Amino acid sequence: MNRRTSILLLSLLLVCGVAGYAEMVPGAGRQASTCEGAGGDEAYSLGLRIQNAVRARDLSAFFAIVEGELERGPRRVHVEGKGFADVFPESWRDAVLAAAPDCSPVGGRGYMLGQGNIWYRPGGVFAVNGWLVQEAPSMLGEWRFDGNLLPPSCFVQQSLSGDVFEDFAARHSIAASRSAPAFVDFERNPGRYFGSSVRSSDLEDSSLWRHVDHCVRDSEQLTVEGSTVIQNDGERYAALAEVPRRLCQSLAPKLPGECLQSRLLHRFSLTDGSMGYYGVHGIYGLFRMEDGAGIVFPLKYFDSENLARNFLDDYNRTQ
Repeated sequence: MNRRTSILLLSLLLVCGVAGYAEMVPGAGRQASTCEGAGGDEAYSLGLRIQNAVRARDLSAFFAIVEGELERGPRRVHVEGKGFADVFPESWRDAVLAAAPDCSPVGGRGYMLGQGNIWYRPGGVFAVNGWLVQEAPSMLGEWRFDGNLLPPSCFVQQSLSGDVFEDFAARHSIAASRSAPAFVDFERNPGRYFGSSVRSSDLEDSSLWRHVDHCVRDSEQLTVEGSTVIQNDGERYAALAEVPRRLCQSLAPKLPGECLQSRLLHRFSLTDGSMGYYGVHGIYGLFRMEDGAGIVFPLKYFDSENLARNFLDDYNRTQ
């Protein structure tokens, strides 16, 4: 075979290879360089990597691209030892492979595949929709105390601007700025700071806690839809799990009171615009204080329900 014939055969093989790949993924012939200027080269390449794992039905390869625990989707502990088809239906796979990745994100939410079946950013996949639920997590729904349904107003959540925690931290000399390591820890673990930086004489300063007797006055404005308690101003919560009182007490070790009840909540608010809702997952504790007052404190916040449930599971395994 002469050199000219060899080059011709090699060219044909390369063309056939590219064409075959393009048949598997519509639009896959597009090069990452076409995303230049949109800031999407890295995300486009990652989208192709995600699709490769899905195409191969390789669950391990897919979860190797996941950032820690999914913000929404199955926990890692629930996919261990399972096959791809046990977690994701074939229709889900078909939707993810139906089109090549986009160059641009969906607003500020990140990039998506399969009309929202997978959400990702340059660091990896952070959310999944449409998976086959293996285990339905426990849901308490409501939180009642002394016969009263507690309204969402009993549970403080961080504001979008962060001003609630920032103002409190400055006022109580916890941290001078949001960039301070002490502020980062305080924002995630406020229970650690009650009773030390916050003195018992400060308990009327209720920017981060709520007196039960005060907030239950809003109980007449409540409706319950499924597992969600909704206030007429749109504020809402769902109690996801009961938290052991011993853990509750340990999350606020210096607080001058006794933890009577504690719950893991999804506390959220509907917002205007494309964001949909803004919320937090956090552990709250209802304490009986030295003067007999019942007060609800935020104790610990998490980036997702999966991380919160992992935290509770880890604690329960050690007891």
